[in-house]
Amino acid sequence: MRAAYLRVRAGLATRPVDGFGAAAFDRAVYRALGRTERWTGLADGLHAYLSDGDTGALRPTDPFDGPESRNYEAANRIVKCADGHAPTPRQVVADVRRLRRLDPQPVLTGIEASTCAYWHHRPAHRTRLGGPGAPPALLIASAHDPVTPIEGAHRLRRLLPGSRLVTLHQDYSHGVFASRGNPCVDGAAAAYLVDGALPAADVHCAGPGLPEPRD
Repeated sequence: MRAAYLRVRAGLATRPVDGFGAAAFDRAVYRALGRTERWTGLADGLHAYLSDGDTGALRPTDPFDGPESRNYEAANRIVKCADGHAPTPRQVVADVRRLRRLDPQPVLTGIEASTCAYWHHRPAHRTRLGGPGAPPALLIASAHDPVTPIEGAHRLRRLLPGSRLVTLHQDYSHGVFASRGNPCVDGAAAAYLVDGALPAADVHCAGPGLPEPRD
């Protein structure tokens, strides 16, 4: 899979197909890797390009993957950048160089720190994590999330007294509430959002199962 990715990217960087070049390909790969249900489509798209140069399967077909998603992405970055201290431009460059030493061809599309480094609109007041002014929170995570690893959810759980963690096991996807169609996850989240009800303890939900390797 890695070798196929590198061959496709090199080809599109040298010769884009109808405006679909390396940057667009990087974005397609980034968005596909975060959602288990998109993995098969990505693999099929790589195969189609390497077989006959067809990029159709690599191009976004979901309306939320197209230009209509820009407002959502802009709002998403505003929330993230306002939520904590931004790195300096020097730190961003140092991190990218460190990443390239580990992997000469990383997927950098999903790195948002470069945006936050230039975000200067900070809230005047921020409630301290775990402070008395912070209400108990419900955290939701997929056990094998490739975008936000489960270890981060466990650390945040320890920082927020009284909080609960809902874990979707046997699942690789990112953003599982109202997305994966899991009644266990959706029921716990709906009770918290509608009624403010936290479960008595952490919740463990059975997922759909991990993808099988393909030949």
